[in-house]
Amino acid sequence: MIALHFILTGESQTSGGIFFTETRTGWGSPVSWGFILIGFPLVWMYAKLSFRTLEQQQHIHRFLLPVRIQVKGKQLECTGLVDTGNQLRDPITRAPVIMVELKQLEEKIPASLIDMVKEKDWEQGWAHLPPEWMVKVKLIPYRVAGGETEMMIAFKPDQVEIWQDDGWNNVGRVLIGIDVGCLSSDGTYQAIIHPACVSAVS
Repeated sequence: MIALHFILTGESQTSGGIFFTETRTGWGSPVSWGFILIGFPLVWMYAKLSFRTLEQQQHIHRFLLPVRIQVKGKQLECTGLVDTGNQLRDPITRAPVIMVELKQLEEKIPASLIDMVKEKDWEQGWAHLPPEWMVKVKLIPYRVAGGETEMMIAFKPDQVEIWQDDGWNNVGRVLIGIDVGCLSSDGTYQAIIHPACVSAVS
């Protein structure tokens, strides 16, 4: 800002490939110094907000874990966010639910299941599922903040592993909930991990 002050108020010239300025008074004009006094708090506020955003991103990255899902011999790897507020479970078996974006699963699940999720056609869609998938698919009731109770389609995978403590840990009994939207606006993560699926994250 001080350099900008002298550029705006002084006489500038180039000599030997070097750009330099000079002022006749030595201290510039009161207007230019007023610019610095006003601009400095603005720069300080911008820097403070930028560092706060970086701190928030670092805080979120502490809760990001690689997830590996196996379905019918096919394997999917994505990044999941451990959400301590996620308490979604199968009301019957009490198995925790890990939500995964549909676009991550499209090549791993039947087309009839994809149509069922997109169209939310529980009755007709069920009839078109392959026989081996009829016993895997479940409907999980859930409630969004400030909204009514809705139904999420989930399925039982062959295996789910989460990378933690320098190794892949088998989650055990778990369901994969299919989310048709985008869980992260910037694509940082593609799954929401139930806290019961991991050990303490600090």
